[in-house]
Amino acid sequence: MSIRAQDVVPISEARARLTELAEDVVAGAEKVLTKNGAAFVAIVDAKKLDYYHELEPNVVFRTCLLAVSCLPRTFESRCRTGLRSVP
Repeated sequence: MSIRAQDVVPISEARARLTELAEDVVAGAEKVLTKNGAAFVAIVDAKKLDYYHELEPNVVFRTCLLAVSCLPRTFESRCRTGLRSVP
């Protein structure tokens, strides 16, 4: 999902429009709140946040598997023998 211009809101403005912004988010939008012109926080639907948290361990696990599969064979053999230092 791409962020549209109307989805970027200064935090000072968001205070006055919080209910409206929350309703937009529940309807599917994602809002980015800015502070001093830079992205500061995002408002995301709670159901999406739960989903993202469920995905996180799987992504970390797959990243670790990929990293191990890319290691040189000499490192793998050292790990099996207990010699974990890399020259």
